[in-house]
Amino acid sequence: MTRLLSFNPEPFEAEAEMNGALLTQWSTRGTAGQQCGFRREASSARSPYSGAASAASGAERWPQPEWEIGPTAVARPRTRRRPTRPASPPPPTPAAFDAEAFRKKAVEIAKQELARWGNGKIKETDPRLRKTLQDYWKTGTGASFRQDQLGDPAFQNANPWSAAFISWLMKTAGAGSAFKYGGYHAAYARAAIDNRLANNSNPFKAYRIAEVAPRAGDLVCKSRAGSGATYDNVRPPMKTHCDIVTEVRPRSIVTVGGNVNDSVAQKILPTDPHGRIAAPDYFAVIRIDGQQPSDAVGPLPTPAQPAAVTAPRLLRQESDPPGTTLYVEIDLKIVDKFGITAPPVTGIFIPDGYRPGAAVDLILYLHGFKAEAIKRQAVDQYWNSQRFPYAALREGANASGRNVILVAPTLGSHSEAKRLLATGGLDGYLSQVLSALAAYGPFRPAAATPALGSLILACHSGGGWPMRQLAGGSDRALALLRECWGFDCTYNQGDDDFWAGWARARPNARVYIYYIAGSPTARHAESLRNKNVPNAIVEPSRDKRHNYVPVTYWAERIQGAPFLAARSGGAVQPPPTPAAPVDVRRLTRKQHDLYQFDH
Repeated sequence: MTRLLSFNPEPFEAEAEMNGALLTQWSTRGTAGQQCGFRREASSARSPYSGAASAASGAERWPQPEWEIGPTAVARPRTRRRPTRPASPPPPTPAAFDAEAFRKKAVEIAKQELARWGNGKIKETDPRLRKTLQDYWKTGTGASFRQDQLGDPAFQNANPWSAAFISWLMKTAGAGSAFKYGGYHAAYARAAIDNRLANNSNPFKAYRIAEVAPRAGDLVCKSRAGSGATYDNVRPPMKTHCDIVTEVRPRSIVTVGGNVNDSVAQKILPTDPHGRIAAPDYFAVIRIDGQQPSDAVGPLPTPAQPAAVTAPRLLRQESDPPGTTLYVEIDLKIVDKFGITAPPVTGIFIPDGYRPGAAVDLILYLHGFKAEAIKRQAVDQYWNSQRFPYAALREGANASGRNVILVAPTLGSHSEAKRLLATGGLDGYLSQVLSALAAYGPFRPAAATPALGSLILACHSGGGWPMRQLAGGSDRALALLRECWGFDCTYNQGDDDFWAGWARARPNARVYIYYIAGSPTARHAESLRNKNVPNAIVEPSRDKRHNYVPVTYWAERIQGAPFLAARSGGAVQPPPTPAAPVDVRRLTRKQHDLYQFDH
């Protein structure tokens, strides 16, 4: 290799990180280093829970990253005093956004467009409406298309205009800079969800369909074409569709949308007795309202313990490092973007000398992307410090001297968490963990299922996205969430606003973010730092190696949690000292594959 590997900065699913590239050098000028091609080999060390590890065929290429003072004037004496110019008046204060007037105008415009298109009877290739389509695209998204293109059915099939219609409608109604215009419904839906989670002043905020009943002027959004888009995972270019609500009826709503049956047409959607959408595939209501919700991420959950369930199957256990590690079968139904089913394995580490009580404090750790050679492997290999020195999380828990249990599910190769992120998913998962502790852990022989005490969420790299989704959820266990730790994970648009809003809404909780200065995670991390939220602590990492950021602060972070009790007895062993930085240009192919496990 003649160049160091690099991450593609945005978004966190950048192709270089997807392939497990390890950032070892950040470019400070121009385009980042050239591509570096090599052939991969399958790792010989495999998890007993993984499928057969297949060697990648052919040579792969890493994608290139996106990656005056004048002379001093001398005063002249004046014989006459110059008249004083009156002070300029301050600029006028912008008028407050009138949400009610905006909704009424948007509905009025939508109905006018419905009539223009003959209530859905005039189709998109009709010459009479090509100028109208040009306006939708130009005003709504800035894109310009010729009329002959808009009259071509093949062009229309390749360029759906429904999001352009909504963008045009919002701009024409007077949304100004508050709306995220563009050719993807998923883009403005994601922005509205982030507005809601961050509790900012933007009037466009998205709610789950179970939370609010749509009103006239709201937008309602659904997944389409099997995209699997949900409130938790939607982002461009996922295929979605949104319409504007023009009328609310008993047990139904009327919507108008663009590119509906190749026209502007209306639909009637069923609603439940409370007015909430009952049609399939819908996931969000974008409410247009000048009032902020009282909390950045919805009402705080009511403290309650997850219900006891049957203990998951014990796969095996080990006593190295000192303590007890349980591997239990908890199926999160994860199939990653490569079609690989994640092993249904959760690791539970009980430190040496742990003192069981009526309640148990837990750290839930979410790993990052897996490199090509280890996509199919489970968490038992992830935190194997003999194989990966920077994965000494269990050793760090021992060294901390705190009475806390570490839990780590096996996620997908791109940190997919699937069932864990569904409504009630966290509660159900923790119920199984607590039941496993009662059945196989230190709470025997009484076999009394412990209650959940304090909860900490921690993550590295690509695990930042599922951690953010969990922290912004509504599961009841979140009432016991005390801290969130993010280790070089702020790749995602809106991370700064979300964590600032989360911290402000929970003054008694804390979020810690560690990032590598000058790296793709720096922009959002430093933006969060600059918001000066007292309980959102942001620091550049002492260790500049991406994979070593968690272990650098791990024991320190556990010891710094004041609500975790001290542990007595047992061997307290320091985690392995991080090795000296590795020059990946000098590694063999097999060494490179092992080195690049991107936590």
